Amino acid sequence: MDVTFTPGALTLEAVSTISYASQTISVDDASYIPTNPEAITVVVSDARGTNAGWKLSGKLNGFKDSSAAASLPNASLNFKNTQVGTNSEADAPTPVNTVKLASGATTATPFATAAGAGT
Repeated sequence: MDVTFTPGALTLEAVSTISYASQTISVDDASYIPTNPEAITVVVSDARGTNAGWKLSGKLNGFKDSSAAASLPNASLNFKNTQVGTNSEADAPTPVNTVKLASGATTATPFATAAGAGT
C-alpha cells in the first residue's frame, strides 16, 4: 500500500481560556492562581511537510473590566515550568521555562520553538 502525504498548514488548533473567577484587587503586589491551572494548554499542528520550524509567542494587551473602563496597567501573566510534547516522529518543541507577559507590552514574548531543518 502506498501512502501520499498532502501538505497542509501550520495552525494554532486550540488555546485554553485562563479563568481567575472573581478576585479582590490589592494595591500591593499580589499573585492570583487560575481556577483551572491543569487545563491551560495550547495545541500547534504543523502539516506543512517542510520541516521549516516555528515559534509560538504571546502578548498581553491588558486586563480590563467588562465595560473596559477600569484596567490594571502594571499587571502581568507569569507562566513557569512550561512543558511540551509531540504526537509525531518530529522532535518535541523547546519550551521557554519561565514566561512573563506584561500588560500592554508592545512586543510578543516566546513560549516555544520547534527547530526546523538546518536551524
